[in-house]
Amino acid sequence: MAERGVSKSRYFDNVEIENIEKSMELLKKSRFTGRGVVYQRSNFLFEVDQHMIESKRDINKYRWKGLLTEGAGLLIDGKPKCMKSTIAAMMTAAALNLNNNGIYQNFKCNMNPNKQILWFDTEQTVPQFNKMQLNIMRWAGLEEPPLNYHAFSLVQFQDPIEKIFMILKVLKDLLVYGRKDRLGDLIEDDQIGLIVLDVISDLVADENDRIQVNQLFDLIGKIQAETGTMVIYTLHQNKGDDKPTGIIGGKMEKKASGRIMCNRKGEDDAGPVYVRHKFNREGGELFNPFFVNYDEAGFPIIVDNDISQIF
Repeated sequence: MAERGVSKSRYFDNVEIENIEKSMELLKKSRFTGRGVVYQRSNFLFEVDQHMIESKRDINKYRWKGLLTEGAGLLIDGKPKCMKSTIAAMMTAAALNLNNNGIYQNFKCNMNPNKQILWFDTEQTVPQFNKMQLNIMRWAGLEEPPLNYHAFSLVQFQDPIEKIFMILKVLKDLLVYGRKDRLGDLIEDDQIGLIVLDVISDLVADENDRIQVNQLFDLIGKIQAETGTMVIYTLHQNKGDDKPTGIIGGKMEKKASGRIMCNRKGEDDAGPVYVRHKFNREGGELFNPFFVNYDEAGFPIIVDNDISQIF
């Protein structure tokens, strides 16, 4: 079988790593294992529960608002410390939460629960990454990562090209060594269903370099088209407005199937985060804005706040 979804655009041609053995050893060590860390109703594979956002007294005929379909991409952006990664983690927890029918809070995942799920972190320190991944397991009701979940911290790879190389290496291994049917295609359980890129701007040397940005999205587009995977991207916003940062942000607004914005009032980095659905090119209705915050146990939950009292 051909190596589907792993073609490289010109920016990534002839990628060379000086010490490939050392880099591969780093990649192995960067994978989250959970050990030693203390602390289908429609074509939509991800949906948002409108009843948890609106008053329970309002019976909404269209309870579930479609969010993502196969091969689609979702941009989650916001200012620093506005729970962008947490929203992505809530969706990932839903995808892993087999004991609750693929539901975490107001997110529901209709994807085949055995499909491969990948998380690549490019920004957090290793302890922060481990804590986030441990939390995802807790939120999904799991004690350790299931076999179909693959999470890697890429922060130790300084060069964006090296980060891309490692992502492609993981993808290649899953595509090449996954189980095949009689026609040589991956069986459904071994197909890649979801990739989280947190934060995507770290995959280019300059987020305002149009050539690098275009070629990165050429590569991601090929992966999506050839594997059918959904991709969730997180990205920061400009300081002065609510636009996603750089040329890469403008590109994502054009390329993404949907956009979720996360913000707090002013410079406050505590209290509930206001989450709103900016656009949806998948044909689903926009979900109504909601607030999310952490409970005493550290679980992100939907909270009932009066928007007028905060914004």
